[in-house]
Amino acid sequence: MIQEEIQRAMKSADIPDSETFGSTVAHVKHFGNVAIMTNDQKIQELEREIIDLRIANRGKDYLIDQLQGERTGFFEKLVSANRTMGQLKAKLHQFDDPKI
Repeated sequence: MIQEEIQRAMKSADIPDSETFGSTVAHVKHFGNVAIMTNDQKIQELEREIIDLRIANRGKDYLIDQLQGERTGFFEKLVSANRTMGQLKAKLHQFDDPKI
């Protein structure tokens, strides 16, 4: 038993330290803390946010227009298919009840 403990201790001592992975990450300047931003930086950040919101709104408006167009197209196709089905039913009834 003592020999086993000695061997375990020797094995754990033989494990090499892990290597460092890659290089350290350089700090990115981010204006997350508004308290330390200057007025010019605050204005620039707000202008960027306004531009982002305008772009997002335009994208949403475009998507809504596309969906409305598709919906209108589907509705027109549905009405057309119902009309065609009604015409075909009328023809079918003519075959069932031929006028003599």
